[in-house]
Amino acid sequence: MQRHEFDDYIKDYRDHVSNVLAVSGETSEFFAHYKSKKLIEWLPWLTQKTYSILDYGCGDGVMTKHLSKLVPNSHHFGTDPSSKSIQEAQKQFPLLSFATISDSRIPYEDNTFDLIYAAGVFHHIPFEEHVLWRNEIFRVLKDGGSFVMFELNPINPGTQYVFRTSPIDKNAHMLYPRYARSLLSPMGSCDLKYYCFFPGWLRKLRVFEPYITRVPLGGHYAVIITKPGATSESSKA
Repeated sequence: MQRHEFDDYIKDYRDHVSNVLAVSGETSEFFAHYKSKKLIEWLPWLTQKTYSILDYGCGDGVMTKHLSKLVPNSHHFGTDPSSKSIQEAQKQFPLLSFATISDSRIPYEDNTFDLIYAAGVFHHIPFEEHVLWRNEIFRVLKDGGSFVMFELNPINPGTQYVFRTSPIDKNAHMLYPRYARSLLSPMGSCDLKYYCFFPGWLRKLRVFEPYITRVPLGGHYAVIITKPGATSESSKA
């Protein structure tokens, strides 16, 4: 199996990311938990029943862990092309299920998951492969299931600074929100939300964030889409 670039980073991955994010006043663990809470805020049905949930591009599984604690009654899975990252995730979180991506295929059957999320993953994927992996995600997503793409916002100067100084992102390329939306829109109706407007020293202002998700200045954004087809429980708010 081909070696993945993140195999070289996994041992000190959290330290690398937290060092880069220090300018924001927060840690990488904070942002993993923050995005997990956003999923519940945007998709409140997640807490209502038992679902199958996939963390696509899960890395060391930290966000998988955070969401599994917030949504404990569901079944949580993670997958990533970095075999060493998957080994580390399984070692740290043995009660969760992780699998390595290989041969340009997500290692699950068609129509398996009610929710799939990708947190800062697509900017590490070559642009010419975006459609391939979008299609793979929708292959394993159930009809009526939701996909959430979390990405960095190139319009935000703070995000630009963090991105340029991150050794992990040296081969990555940020996606403008309009591009991300156009990538997903052929698969169904999309909703674009901005978040992470306030750094740590302004954290008290974060209570206003749900009211300004349409303002394109947040450090991060997410595109939320529901797969058309037969209605599943997951499509009911």
